[in-house]
Amino acid sequence: SSSASPWGSPSPGRATSSAGPSSPSTSRRCPRGCWTQHDRLITEFFGEEKRTLVTLDEMPRHLVDAALTREDAGFYSHRGFSLRGFARALWNTLTGQYVSGGSTITQQLAGKLYADRTDISIRRKLVELWYAIQMERQYTKDEILEMYLNEMDFGHNTQGVGAAAEFFFRKQVADLTVAESAMLVIQLARPGLYSPIKNPKSAKIIQREILDQMVASGYVPKAEADDSFAQYWAAWDPTRPNSTAFFDREDKAPYFSEYIRGLLDELLVGSYDYLRDGLVVHTTLDLDDQRVADELMVAGIEDVNTRYLALNKTRVGFSNAAFLPMLDFLSFGLDISDLRNRERTVSSQARTHYLDKLNPIVEMVSNLFDLQGGEAVFTAGYDRARALTARTEVQGALVSIDSRTGHILAMVGGRKWDRTDQFNRVASGRVQPGSSYKPLYYAAAIASRKFTPATMILDAPVVFMTADGKTYEPRNFKGRWEGRVLLRNALAHSMNVPSLKVLDGIGFDAAIQTSSRMLGVTDPVEI
Repeated sequence: SSSASPWGSPSPGRATSSAGPSSPSTSRRCPRGCWTQHDRLITEFFGEEKRTLVTLDEMPRHLVDAALTREDAGFYSHRGFSLRGFARALWNTLTGQYVSGGSTITQQLAGKLYADRTDISIRRKLVELWYAIQMERQYTKDEILEMYLNEMDFGHNTQGVGAAAEFFFRKQVADLTVAESAMLVIQLARPGLYSPIKNPKSAKIIQREILDQMVASGYVPKAEADDSFAQYWAAWDPTRPNSTAFFDREDKAPYFSEYIRGLLDELLVGSYDYLRDGLVVHTTLDLDDQRVADELMVAGIEDVNTRYLALNKTRVGFSNAAFLPMLDFLSFGLDISDLRNRERTVSSQARTHYLDKLNPIVEMVSNLFDLQGGEAVFTAGYDRARALTARTEVQGALVSIDSRTGHILAMVGGRKWDRTDQFNRVASGRVQPGSSYKPLYYAAAIASRKFTPATMILDAPVVFMTADGKTYEPRNFKGRWEGRVLLRNALAHSMNVPSLKVLDGIGFDAAIQTSSRMLGVTDPVEI
């Protein structure tokens, strides 16, 4: 039989690197993603940065003008460096000051590609200068500008204007407005400092300054700049949470994609950095099946919770019998106003109020005055609270596997994927196999020819002796006995007693050998 695989055939060889042209703008650290068997994108793979490459022709003219206005007005006239700016940068380095504006666009790009930007030293400035001169000799101005706008850090784990436009504005670079272009370029000097998400007030001031400078330089009419600025802030969402491109990325199957990331970490360890250098990963997932699996998981959990809440409503005596008399006694006897719970005539409301707020007070007062029965009440309250939490945080797991090929078609590892819970109960859960092991030793039983699907087995109370001499008396889940049943029906209904009789009939060694062979387990330690 086929083991479950997310890769398809051939096996992990479906992962291919994304080689590109030799220029830095298209070959360096270009993240790719995880794709389905029908070539639909599941999610992007990237580590410290997200990048979407954009050619200079695809960028609106006002974006280029904004970048030149903000970073290097003389870009198309100098030879890669400004003597005045370079001297100012050296002076700032010697005096330990930070003043922006000392480096040209070419120098900034050279520093990003070939130097350590965290190293504030004269040596680093000289390295940047040398590489800037070499780049000016090798590339045209347009090529350098395109590389610059695709390479630089725009904050929030975005690299390049393509990823930045998608993260900040949910749009392609070509669709940016003048005000949006201005907002992007002010991220270049110190990413994050002028983020419209983290520091909107500061960002708004600098954005306005850039727009005014663009108007003064003749890049954009004043009316257009003013209208674009007004529309930008009229549509600005102040409730948007501070995040990064990693957490902001779309992932249509997060449990599965993280499972794939784990496999890639094991397969490529030390040989290839797929998060940095890019990898196109083709998998067996089917997004239509995944959508159905997600819906089934939500429906199943909601059904369990609904049935539990309906059952819980019938247990109103718990609050009346244990909580309310104690609260009444304390509220009137000790004049503690917060304990006056009688107005909560609905028992479930009284219980909720007690568990959330009053149970700790009851514990304190009970211990202080040695009240008889107090300990039982607050202990019951804590136990009830734990039970409520456990029952209302139902978890589940689902995996859909093509039985003919072993290909994984869908995977749901829990009730909800979020930052606080990313545990994949399909791939990482270490739980007892339970009744899922039964078909394996039933198969071993039939293969031994000691049993057939039509063998009659008595489903009745029985006592087994364990290896340490203790007795074990199994029970069926439904709590009743069915008498004589066919082996096939015993398996279909997962009956415990007939199953144990089958296992006892063939012996543990035979069951283990057959099961390990069927599962492809060959390691003696795992067996």
